Amino acid sequence: MRQIENSIKTRDFASVMPLFTTEGYLMFNKLVNYGNATIINQPEYTMIRYDSVVMCKSIPMQFKFKNNKTFVEDIVFRFNPESKIESVAFTLSQQAEDDILKKDKWTEKSRLTLINFLENYQTAYALKRADYIESIFSEDALIIVGTVLEPAKDLKDSFVMKQKNAVKYTSYTKETYIKHLKTSFASKEYINLHFSDNEILKAGSREIYGVQIQQQYLSNNYGDKGYLFLLVDLRQDTPVIHIRTWQPDKDPDFGYFDIDSFDF
Repeated sequence: MRQIENSIKTRDFASVMPLFTTEGYLMFNKLVNYGNATIINQPEYTMIRYDSVVMCKSIPMQFKFKNNKTFVEDIVFRFNPESKIESVAFTLSQQAEDDILKKDKWTEKSRLTLINFLENYQTAYALKRADYIESIFSEDALIIVGTVLEPAKDLKDSFVMKQKNAVKYTSYTKETYIKHLKTSFASKEYINLHFSDNEILKAGSREIYGVQIQQQYLSNNYGDKGYLFLLVDLRQDTPVIHIRTWQPDKDPDFGYFDIDSFDF
């Protein structure tokens, strides 16, 4: 980890390539080129063993883009059994992580599996990993995207206030969603997802989850804040998302959602 710190400070990324798997290094290379990346504090590492993987938390980094837009993220590194780094990700916010860790009736494996998934999910959009996102959606996934509409500038203020939360909803097949996503990625200098305030239901002893989580989405040409819903099956090595929807407000009836009724 000290070698990785030094490579980031000196911008000599190739020197640490042997510490990574091929996929892990590709992710690391995308991450350190996500804006002007710098380490902002001396890292204090915590190692957590999870099945055959060791998670190392974390390196605090700052990413600066044009017009001085800046994001601060803690980076987690995950080591495989051969002590190679197989993936890197932005950690969840403390609130989002705590909401999961307090589920003391779940096993530690269940909680860490879910944390890893959400970390990978938010990081994939920031690093524009369209291939990874495509791999985790089921072929018949229900995908509904909400876009907050800005009212016309020449409207009266009173009318603008009434219309400020107008949302356009679009339903996509997996194929059209990924096509739309690739076009969106190409048009943006940066994307940043920030998760907080989540409510999660689990299907009994099965690793199937319904996740309602507050998401702040920021890019250089669009931003919104609302609640993402994911129905995800984490029983295999590769997650499978069956439902992905977004709405501006939290669903007060989410706790009544019957996760056990789904059988994939």
